[in-house]
Amino acid sequence: MWLSLCVGLMWGLPGVAAESPPVAEVAIPEVWPWAYEGSQGEPVGILPLFFERLSAAAEVPFQMRLRPHRRALKEMGSGAADLAVFYDSPHVAEGSVRVASVASTRVLLAVRAGEPVPEALDQRAAGLSVGYIRGTYYGEAFEQAELIHKVAVQDLRQAIEMLRLQRIDAVIASEHVFRYTLAAMGLDDALFSVGVAADRLPASLYMSKNSALLGDLPHLREALRRLHESGELQQTFALP
Repeated sequence: MWLSLCVGLMWGLPGVAAESPPVAEVAIPEVWPWAYEGSQGEPVGILPLFFERLSAAAEVPFQMRLRPHRRALKEMGSGAADLAVFYDSPHVAEGSVRVASVASTRVLLAVRAGEPVPEALDQRAAGLSVGYIRGTYYGEAFEQAELIHKVAVQDLRQAIEMLRLQRIDAVIASEHVFRYTLAAMGLDDALFSVGVAADRLPASLYMSKNSALLGDLPHLREALRRLHESGELQQTFALP
C-alpha cells in the first residue's frame, strides 16, 4: 500500500496511527488529446484518466500537473516530478527508470488525398516539409531524417490545417492523436492518404531516478498488472 512492510504491519497494532501515503508528483506533457486543461483548469484527457485509475489501483494520491514536454523531461531528471508517461526514447532513459509499458501506437505519415505517401523517411522523402508536434518523439527514423524539412507546431490541428492549405506536404503523428484530431475537427479520413512511418511506438510509465519513491516500483508494477488484467488499461488507451 505504498508504505514499507513494517509500517503496514503497524496498522494493526492498538494505539499506532497509520501513516498517510506520500503524494506522488506527476508531470503530464500537455499534448491534446493525451492531456489538456479542462474548463476548471484541471488536467483532462487520456493520461489524466490513466493516472486516476492507477491512483485508485495503487491506493496512492497523485498530484497531476500539465507541463510542456521539455519541462516534463527536465522535472523528471531533477526529481521535481516522480512519475510521467513518455514514448520510449533515449532522451527519457537518461533521467528516469522505466516502470512498465502502458500502451503502444503506430506513427502515421499523412499527405493530401491522391498524393503519394513516401515509403520511408529517407531519400524517397527528400525535400518533403513535414509538420510535427513540437517536442514529441516519433521514433529514430524521424529523429535521424535529415533530408526532410521538419516544421514544428503546437498541436496537430494546426498541422492539418497547414496541410490542407498546402503550406506543408505532410504531417506525422501517433495514430491516437491523428484519429482523435480528425474526429474533433469533423474531417473524413478520405481527405488524406495515410502511410505508416513506424509500426510500433511504445509508451511507458517512468519514475525519476531521483524520486524518493523508487523503492515502491514493485507496488506500481503490480497495480499496473491488475489494471491490465481487468481491461481498464486497454480501455483507457483505446482508439476512438
